[in-house]
Amino acid sequence: MCRPTVLPAVRCRVFVAGLAALLAFAPLASAAPKPGDEAPAFDPIHATGPHAGKTACPVCVYGTRTAIQIWTGESALDQAMALAGVADDIVGASPQGAVVSYVILVPEPGRSRAESIARLKAVESRSSKRTFLVAVGGPEDPALKDYRLTLAEVARPLVIVATNRRVRQVFSGLAADSGGRDRLAGAVREAIPTEEPYGEISVAIAPESEPGERLALFGRIFAENGQPIPRASVMAYHTNAKGLYNEPGANTRIAALRNVAVTDANGWYRFHTIRPAPYPGERMPAHIHLLVGAPGHHAMWIEVWFQGDKFIPAGHPARKHAGEGEIIIVPLAKDNESGLLKGRADVTLDSN
Repeated sequence: MCRPTVLPAVRCRVFVAGLAALLAFAPLASAAPKPGDEAPAFDPIHATGPHAGKTACPVCVYGTRTAIQIWTGESALDQAMALAGVADDIVGASPQGAVVSYVILVPEPGRSRAESIARLKAVESRSSKRTFLVAVGGPEDPALKDYRLTLAEVARPLVIVATNRRVRQVFSGLAADSGGRDRLAGAVREAIPTEEPYGEISVAIAPESEPGERLALFGRIFAENGQPIPRASVMAYHTNAKGLYNEPGANTRIAALRNVAVTDANGWYRFHTIRPAPYPGERMPAHIHLLVGAPGHHAMWIEVWFQGDKFIPAGHPARKHAGEGEIIIVPLAKDNESGLLKGRADVTLDSN
């Protein structure tokens, strides 16, 4: 590699020193998770947060939410807590209930669970209550094997952004400065789901045989405090592609196109139907009626209008209280592959 010249020893030393310097700053080959990989379930002990003092799987508890995982060894805990402060701000600026963040301490060999909790408790004040602190059992904990991590990998904080048990982005040695904040915030924004990820909760209002342009209407139901409401009921009904609730001659006042959805654990609901038409001969925007209710909350009537409808009055706000209900104007986007129109309508219920 170093061929003899007039000053072979000097030149070889210079070359080797330069190579060593380059290697010191080169990214290390890593087996850590990569975007698209699974974010496995694991069971740390919680030092702070709603499960303090207990063993609980945060990946399982927080389901489909976007998660900021900050993995750290003991020597990098101060850096990890600085990143926790960045994560706190990102969680606070994100849609309510959409993002959760936690620091995962990987203790040195031989540390007891009590020692790990005490170590985390000692730095708890450096982060707000938005970011909670947990610890795995040590270098031999199954979580490290599942995440393909070693003590060397967490000698500086490793940040994983994941949604619905899928890794979206990974940062090693991310700085807790404005640049690092922007990079992490951007990754979180891209990772937050814009619709519920499980098609199986979709409720059909219109059968596949019903004429009209296919439409998915979905959203989340929240309480006043911003927490999603599970098992809220969402009743929906609307006109058909002719603007009628029933065909002429039907001996009923009940809309033919109707159904009820129940929100999942994260407050999501979803309907699969057709785009309704406006009432014939009237200038009322086409709409879907929703009646949303949950125990301990006031029920609310919602009219969902669709952005761009020619009958929407100029200057009408995107959300407007109307009597005891609310009008929500929803933009629609067409899926390029399926041709399905998609719209999202979130609702917040007042407490009784």
